Amino acid sequence: MKSPTPRTEPRRLAGAWAAAPVLFMSLLGCGADTPASYRDYARQSAQLSCERSFRCCGRRCSTSADATFNNSIKNTEFALTQGLVTYNPDQGRACLDASAALYVNCTQYVATIDPTPAARACVGILQGALPLGVACSQTTDYCAPNTYCALDSSLKPPQSRCRRTLNVGDACDGTVRCMPGSSCDIGGTGVCKSNLLAGALNDACSATAPCGTALVCLSSGICGLPQAGGQPCTSDPQCLSGRCAVDTCTVPMTRPTTVSDFICGTIPVP
Repeated sequence: MKSPTPRTEPRRLAGAWAAAPVLFMSLLGCGADTPASYRDYARQSAQLSCERSFRCCGRRCSTSADATFNNSIKNTEFALTQGLVTYNPDQGRACLDASAALYVNCTQYVATIDPTPAARACVGILQGALPLGVACSQTTDYCAPNTYCALDSSLKPPQSRCRRTLNVGDACDGTVRCMPGSSCDIGGTGVCKSNLLAGALNDACSATAPCGTALVCLSSGICGLPQAGGQPCTSDPQCLSGRCAVDTCTVPMTRPTTVSDFICGTIPVP
């Protein structure tokens, strides 16, 4: 068992954004320090949330923010100190940069923002470290990459153990997981097949090649954001207003949800 790492005091979150615009731009800019520990990463992520609240809503994080922060990461920090998971600093930096760039303009419509880059950048910050065959919990599943926690009924009594996933091309019947990014083609070939990756912004798309979250397949055959009134369309989802009439997007009848609405929890008004 690894010895717990010395605790370092977090920088105070409440009141940390008195000079929010200046600090935000330093976080958003290239060359920001890579968060060496998970606590550093989580602290910077929490500070981004505080900054957004200050910039878009005019409110600071409450005085209880530090206690809430420490409580939110205690289980992850315990898992790290016990060697159950590992932290990837470079992936943490990539996630912070992508997240900081996500909601820069408080008045921008949320439907015109593509969250796909941030979602992809934030994968793999934490990874399980338990080796193949070791006892595990299906609740937390701290098994290493390309393994997963599953009940082994051959043991008496049955116990959960880290089990290897199947590779693409391996025969499958749905009882054993295929590797991440693939799934079992039960009704077809009976092997693990790579999942179709949803299209990113400006990728080609069609009825059989869909776009990622928040994107729509435009009439031009590429993945894009919902279009403003007056832009060409062939279906309602292609329009910010949700209505395509005579091959043209109509103007929204009510104001779409803005970043401020989303961050501050307010309801858009006509």
